[in-house]
Amino acid sequence: MRKGRHITEKILSLVLAAAMCCLAACGEAGIPTAERSDTSSEEASSSLTPEAPTPEEYFQNASVPEEENRSGMIRDICETFTPGERFFSTKQEELEDTAVIPVLKGDYSFTCGALYGEEEELKELLFHWKLITMVPGGYGEDDLIVSVAEAPDRFPGVDEYASHFGMAATWQEGVEITAVGAAETEKSLTFPLEERWYRIYGSERIPVEDVLAVLEHFLHHPIDPEPFAKENGDEYTWSELPEYPDAFAGYYPVDSALCPALIPTASEVRLQNGVPVMAFFDYDTVSSGHAIGGWYIYRENPDYMPDPLERSNFAGDISTLTEQDLKDFWQKGIVLFQHEFPFTWDGYLIVAQMSENATPEQMWQLLQELQERKAQAEK
Repeated sequence: MRKGRHITEKILSLVLAAAMCCLAACGEAGIPTAERSDTSSEEASSSLTPEAPTPEEYFQNASVPEEENRSGMIRDICETFTPGERFFSTKQEELEDTAVIPVLKGDYSFTCGALYGEEEELKELLFHWKLITMVPGGYGEDDLIVSVAEAPDRFPGVDEYASHFGMAATWQEGVEITAVGAAETEKSLTFPLEERWYRIYGSERIPVEDVLAVLEHFLHHPIDPEPFAKENGDEYTWSELPEYPDAFAGYYPVDSALCPALIPTASEVRLQNGVPVMAFFDYDTVSSGHAIGGWYIYRENPDYMPDPLERSNFAGDISTLTEQDLKDFWQKGIVLFQHEFPFTWDGYLIVAQMSENATPEQMWQLLQELQERKAQAEK
């Protein structure tokens, strides 16, 4: 069973519930009333103000690292892993429409988390745009991260990674901006604005135009903390299954000969503002001869989702899946190498963790049992 991988890597990383890498955002004005920002990755170069430095000027002192395998150094040094107390990922469209955040074109996913002080004032804020690139047998991730904090000590290690990547200071809109890296490598821009510190980080394959588009936006739209008031954010909590026995009822096996006994106290439900959005069902895998070892169910949610490889390899919806479809899908790598069978059902995303000896015939039988029992329960 691979419960640990899903709970730590899949959830904590995909959730953004972490990675408060950089700086903060606050202004004294109310929510901006400007129309949706025109700053986008395709228009970044032309939308920069005439006096704005070019990418070459920002990263004029960039150097090639002497050491090999330095990829990830900037992010590793500046990134911290502090879970957000509230999340605003589901409010992306609202934040874009009010010009609180820029509109980036392309296939970016978006998450946003915030931390608060003793008086529930906004202390740190993180916006995370992610690009997923599918490759044979896996996927690559590239990140564009904007972090906001009250003090520059939230971003340690500048001198250390600047010594490898090169550093340059430029001025724009009366703000001093420290640039590290190069347009074609990892890159970061750090600057103070309205008593807050910002850092924009772009990994190697993030276009420098996107990084500068984000910079241009925040220079003209400093973050007002009001849209990120704690009471406006989504709160995520964990509970054991016995506390929410009806969560996803009927959508996971409980009494099939094809799976071991369910362990309710080891099964967990993830709640968004008190509503179940994800669950992991743990089974007694000490016994052998069963097809199933674990079961995940997700509602559509930007913070808690299956990993990209699973999302791009769903077998199909259970209502239309045929036995031949299942057998054909079985030959794909996600089954053969990860022992997972992802499918959809009534809008839920479900990932069945299988034993190494599970067969397509067993999975087909289990899916039929689940549908029949659910239909009977609804009569």
